[in-house]
Amino acid sequence: MKRSIVGLTALILAFTSFPGYAFKQKDLKKLQETRQCPRCDLRGADLRGLFLQQANLRRANLAGADLNGVDLKGAFLYQANLSRADLRNANLSNVNLFGAQLEGAQLAHANVDQRTILDDRWRLVWELVTHGLEEHDLRGVNLQGANLDGADLRGADLTGAILTGATFEGTFLSDSLFYQAQLDETSFFIADLQGAELIEAEFQNGSLRAADIRSGNLSRANLTRADLALAYLDSATLTGANLTRADLTGAYFTNADLTDTQLRRANLLVTDFRGATLDGINLSRAQLQGADFTDTQFATSQLQDVVATGIRLLNADLEGTDFSNLDLRGTDLSGSNLRQVKFVNTNLSGANFQDADLSFTDFSGADLSGANLQRATLEGIQFDIRTNLCGTIMPDGSEHKC
Repeated sequence: MKRSIVGLTALILAFTSFPGYAFKQKDLKKLQETRQCPRCDLRGADLRGLFLQQANLRRANLAGADLNGVDLKGAFLYQANLSRADLRNANLSNVNLFGAQLEGAQLAHANVDQRTILDDRWRLVWELVTHGLEEHDLRGVNLQGANLDGADLRGADLTGAILTGATFEGTFLSDSLFYQAQLDETSFFIADLQGAELIEAEFQNGSLRAADIRSGNLSRANLTRADLALAYLDSATLTGANLTRADLTGAYFTNADLTDTQLRRANLLVTDFRGATLDGINLSRAQLQGADFTDTQFATSQLQDVVATGIRLLNADLEGTDFSNLDLRGTDLSGSNLRQVKFVNTNLSGANFQDADLSFTDFSGADLSGANLQRATLEGIQFDIRTNLCGTIMPDGSEHKC
């Protein structure tokens, strides 16, 4: 399915937020006039164009400040707070950044030399975002809170790496390895993760929003409360993954393998599962409105208390699945394998069962009023006195009387 670029952009912008900062005007004036501003509050300040060579900004709060292209040669930034600051293209030659907070800071193409005093973690981040992976061994590395947005890390081995709170937004990570990596609260927004392996990764509360994870392997990964809205997971493997309470709105799982995956209380609004393998998944209390399960293999799955209005189940293999007590009004189940399925007390009014195999299916207490059973196989089917067949179109085309 081709995506609508306009629709995708609108959705991305609607869910994107930016932190607010409020610097002190008197501190900014002091910096401009004296270049001496220890402990100053410059949060979010636009400092582009200022001459800050040898400036004293010891323990200053520069969180979110814009220092893109600023000449800071020889400046003293000991223990300064530069979290989420923009230091791209800045001159950091001979700058003292010992103990500085650089979580989320953008460091690409800054001028860093041997005289720059910079913790090893942040020097590595600078090298990665400026020069790419090169020969770096990233197995087990600690890059917690690092901003690696847009870096070229294709084929990187990050096995066992500590990446909690890091950002890889728009990063090139195809065929990379994240086996057993710590990725809680990490963001891969619009990242390229094609063919990447995140086997057994810890990814709670992380973001894969709009990421490209085609043919990726997320087997047994913990994605509890993760954001996968609009993610592209065609042909991905998620066997045994935990997606409890995850947001999968508008995601593409076409031809993916989700065998034994946990999707309890997940949001699957208009999610595309066409051709996916869903055997043994747990969808209890999930939101399935508008989801497309056409041509899926969906046997022996748990669907207690799901909200399933408007879902599509054409040509699906649902043998042995329990749909009891659900609201499936108007659902299209045509051509599906529904052998030994339980529809006990299920609302199926107006549902389409054309050409479906309903052998040994249990419709006890089900509402089939107005349903279409044309050419369906009814061998061993089970009705009881509560089954409502008012206006039901029977296999031979006749309409059941009320």
